[in-house]
Amino acid sequence: MMEIKVINNLNDDVKEKLKDFGKDDSKLNSLNPYGLENPDKKDPYPKLDKIIEKFLKYYKGDGKGVFSWVEELNELEKDLEGENISYNGDSANQHYCLPTHVNGDYKNGLIYHCLFNAGTNGVEDSLKISENSLYDYYKIPEKELGKAPKDINDIISESEEEKIVENLRHNIIGFKSILTKEIMKKRKEGEKYQAYYCDKYYQEIIEKNKNFYFDSDENEDDIAKLTNKLVNIELYPLSSKNKSGSGYKLNKFSLFGAYIILYRIGKYLNDVETNPNIQKPRFIFRSFTDWTACIRAAIKNRFDFDDDTIDDMFEYLYDNFFLEFSSPNAGSVSSINVVKKLRIGNERFDKMTDFLSDPEN
Repeated sequence: MMEIKVINNLNDDVKEKLKDFGKDDSKLNSLNPYGLENPDKKDPYPKLDKIIEKFLKYYKGDGKGVFSWVEELNELEKDLEGENISYNGDSANQHYCLPTHVNGDYKNGLIYHCLFNAGTNGVEDSLKISENSLYDYYKIPEKELGKAPKDINDIISESEEEKIVENLRHNIIGFKSILTKEIMKKRKEGEKYQAYYCDKYYQEIIEKNKNFYFDSDENEDDIAKLTNKLVNIELYPLSSKNKSGSGYKLNKFSLFGAYIILYRIGKYLNDVETNPNIQKPRFIFRSFTDWTACIRAAIKNRFDFDDDTIDDMFEYLYDNFFLEFSSPNAGSVSSINVVKKLRIGNERFDKMTDFLSDPEN
């Protein structure tokens, strides 16, 4: 394979600022747009939980007027720097569908799956809130099997009453990765459970470690410690069937995803000084052009560098931490589909995903 030329060095002053941002999580917490108040407690997002409780009233058909996730999110942390979340008119997908933004141990992750936004299971973006209430929207799966927010219905129906709000919050921002959630459900329900991430996105990883993940004798907490380090970040937390239907523009929620990336790299640069053998975090991007603009904006906002310094810093991040999918249609995280200027190949892919393997082997 041709040797990949990389930029390994960064201006010392620039590097120190990045390390300072990742020195502890206080700066990242201050940029969290979800009203983070109790980082180390069971209810870290009391404002977001109140919105979810309001959402559930409309979900049950008890709400008055129109509920909108767009409006509710934009009321959160209004004084936080950055634009409000953008949207495309009165599409029911964006106003009604539970947001999906950050899933996994995002402060300590090792592989970050950086996507554009969550899909809608076939519901057209042309469906308007004037044509359907939120209550009607969540009844679509009963009329059209497999369509619409069946996964949200499942979270609500399968949760204990006192856990519903917490489990819905974890869909928006939570410590458990999507892979962890699917593995735990598949361990209980068996092969009949169609798990999209297990069966599609992470198929190559799962196949290599199938005995470990699905052995009933393995402790689920031990599995989750590994799989929670595979983090999902959506650039845009609202859902749409098509990217063009999102109405996406740079906003404080998308910037938070970029700040997570900068924080995690800064944390690694600090940690590697005392432990040179720790694994480097990797970030795999879909919609890389949109993510590039967002990350560059986050660098500008946080560090106030000039354009040349931003160029140098971004090139350093790309060459040392970033990967892309080989094409917009690449459907899985695999040695074939993940590229870094050139395809990374089996050996590099195996090294990158080794932390997800059975620790006994």
